[in-house]
Amino acid sequence: MPVNKNELYDACMEQQKKEVENFENRISALKKDMFENLESASQGGGGNAGKMELLANYEKELVFSQMEMNQLTSLDPSIVNTIVEPGAIVMTDQLNLFISVPTDKIEINSEIFIGISVKSPIYTVM
Repeated sequence: MPVNKNELYDACMEQQKKEVENFENRISALKKDMFENLESASQGGGGNAGKMELLANYEKELVFSQMEMNQLTSLDPSIVNTIVEPGAIVMTDQLNLFISVPTDKIEINSEIFIGISVKSPIYTVM
């Protein structure tokens, strides 16, 4: 059965949206915790130095996830790719790949796919 590229694209978008939301939620919770610590700092609380570093890391990861979302959004799943390029589906006897952004395993019609980026080492040898 042929793979429905729109389904695969939608599943990748959903994964990416969840990743972005996850970082947004982590950042929000961490900022709230840091603010509460500031309020109690006058009472011997504090300890926000490590949290500031963690916040900076989360914010970098969020920016990266948003860039990946933009890359994914730029793909047109209606295009039939005849070469290995962004948006192409590459099926082998061992692995099925969607050239897009890195993803976890995605199952479509009993077929397992993994999203990879053009920066992936495996992409460079295709």
